[in-house]
Amino acid sequence: DWSDADSTLPTNPSVDRVALAVTPAYPDAVYLLYGDRNTTPSSLSGYGFYVSISEGAYFTEMTTGNSSSGNILGSHTLGTSTSSQASYDLAIAVSPQDPLEIHVGGINMWKSTDLGNTWVPTSDWKSDGTTQTGMCGCVNNQYTHADIHALEYHPTNGSLYCGSDGGFYRTTDQAQNWEDRSNGLEISMLYAIDLFPGNSNSVIGGTQDNGSSTWNFSANTLTGNQGADGFACIYNDDDSDEWF
Repeated sequence: DWSDADSTLPTNPSVDRVALAVTPAYPDAVYLLYGDRNTTPSSLSGYGFYVSISEGAYFTEMTTGNSSSGNILGSHTLGTSTSSQASYDLAIAVSPQDPLEIHVGGINMWKSTDLGNTWVPTSDWKSDGTTQTGMCGCVNNQYTHADIHALEYHPTNGSLYCGSDGGFYRTTDQAQNWEDRSNGLEISMLYAIDLFPGNSNSVIGGTQDNGSSTWNFSANTLTGNQGADGFACIYNDDDSDEWF
């Protein structure tokens, strides 16, 4: 049998998505993260983060529109973003050992250790921890690729895994540090490719959210040239060094 959940939850049709989580550390708890692309720097995501300790019968809004953490679903780790991509990237996970520890993924990773009252960023899509040291503003200047779609805990060792448009990341220390576990995965999605006329060794390609790249098959090299979405690409037929 099914019954309606708490009738005080948001029902505005402009809500883009709702992400749910549970934890064996508190079996009666249900966690809801509401996402809305139209937001302000002072709001979480337009509708907020809710927790029920009554198996979903009643919910309490833990992160409200005047949260000091700002917009945790935007692109900026200071929470000052005026929009989010909640219709596209929205994920949540709760620690299997601590029901107060919650991790949220949108464009960046965020963490709360007080049941959603306050949040801190644990990764930044703009920093790789070396080339932009000090620019991140997140815990230990850590990087995960933008657009996070999945957060899952390992059932026995407590590791948290993050799946995004740029690969597969893992933390073994409650998001103090993230490590890229994507090496060897051949999973980039190409929108388009082009070959230089008369030279089958020179190929360019545009990928989904992983930039544009050039391949040299004779040298067995792959060179990334741009970030974000690559989309269409084409050589200048008279000059293999010029492409669009």
